[in-house]
Amino acid sequence: MYDLIIDKLAARIPAEKLDDCLKAEADSGQTLDRIILRKGLIPEDELLAIFAEELGYEFRPDLEGVKVPDVFAERVPIEFARNYNLIGIEEKNGVMKVATSAPFDVYPMDDLSTLLGLEIDPVLVPRGAIT
Repeated sequence: MYDLIIDKLAARIPAEKLDDCLKAEADSGQTLDRIILRKGLIPEDELLAIFAEELGYEFRPDLEGVKVPDVFAERVPIEFARNYNLIGIEEKNGVMKVATSAPFDVYPMDDLSTLLGLEIDPVLVPRGAIT
């Protein structure tokens, strides 16, 4: 799957710049998405849409009209949500859809699942829309 993401990115980023990003990922331990965004190679919404398509996640360009489920507001400390830029956007049948702009940060999602006592379904949303 990672190779499919790299192939999609290769269609948008010059080969030498993508190679630099992959090297930086290996050397620094930072995630590829953060490196690409820091270098300004692809707009965040386009990058998240690529990741969503390849990872099988939903992508939303904004959160207009979304009401945070009560269970999220009651159980998740505001500092946690702010620190990891996560927000619950829908709860249904024991699954919480959670907006995130960091598709490769799995540990906060695991912690969130424990806090909520629910399964987490990531939805990729630009950071500014979550904030």
